[in-house]
Amino acid sequence: MRSIRTCPSKSKRCRNYLAYSLWPARIGAIVLGSTGVLAVLLACVGIYGVMAYLVGQRTREFGTRIAIGARKMDIIRLVVADGMRLALFGMGLGMVAAIAVLPATSSLLYGTKPMDPLTFLAVPVLLLAVTFLANYIPARRATLAAPCSCRKHETSLVMKRYHWVYSRCAPCR
Repeated sequence: MRSIRTCPSKSKRCRNYLAYSLWPARIGAIVLGSTGVLAVLLACVGIYGVMAYLVGQRTREFGTRIAIGARKMDIIRLVVADGMRLALFGMGLGMVAAIAVLPATSSLLYGTKPMDPLTFLAVPVLLLAVTFLANYIPARRATLAAPCSCRKHETSLVMKRYHWVYSRCAPCR
């Protein structure tokens, strides 16, 4: 590779020469950045899918809770708290793993410190926001569970005791 001293004298040519020499690093940064954005999107879709599945499995439970007198906010709080608890556990493991591989990856970083506080604060906040949104949408759907939806499937004493609640539910008639 030619040194900068052998760069042509005109400023425009010199900029073109430097741009050409930095092209592989720029392409690498674009590919890695795109991969990171794709990873966050896949994480969001995955969290949403898991939480939607779990909420679907617990529909009868939510119907029973609503029939007994739980408010919609209680159901939302229950679902979101379960999802956020899992996310915080995974985030803690991820932070420990990120700190563990810092010595190996510090040579790959350009212009930032290995223990950059902005990165170590911004990424968890972004992931918490994405996780909250991915948990909130199925939680809102859980509040739509009809109190009588569990009547067909449950025959427990609790259901028999609160039969009067279901007898007033129009879809159950």
